[in-house]
Amino acid sequence: MALYYSRDVEVDVAGDLVVNSRGDISLNDAEDSCKHAMKFMLATDFNELAADSGFGSNIGSLIGLEDMALVLERIFPLVQEGVGRQGLMSPDDVDCMAVPVAHDQVLLIVRCRGQFLQNNGEIKTDAQFSLKYLFPYKEARLTEITDD
Repeated sequence: MALYYSRDVEVDVAGDLVVNSRGDISLNDAEDSCKHAMKFMLATDFNELAADSGFGSNIGSLIGLEDMALVLERIFPLVQEGVGRQGLMSPDDVDCMAVPVAHDQVLLIVRCRGQFLQNNGEIKTDAQFSLKYLFPYKEARLTEITDD
């Protein structure tokens, strides 16, 4: 398991920067930063980010396919390649599972694990989080399923 230490700015549910009591911009711990980066990568297809046309997982390229078996075959490599290409996490720390849940939808579960630097300077070992999405591969976009 890799050690993840990158930290990003903290935003609230509305997307606004979080400011602490001293007026400084707050930073997420490494686990939340990885989680948000993975969510962004999974929801982004190639050529959607002007600054980097190769950023994303490109799983949206599967939308329009009629063959569920083909979707199930291609979705895991797209996620793994996106993780590796972006350098967000070690591909060894990411597992992906896709399960048909309806005639036109796949449940996509991406499990991530690692050691994460916390804001207090301690390392959280054996940590893991899951990202869950309903993927309507015949049309539309990814829908995140939250645990909250």
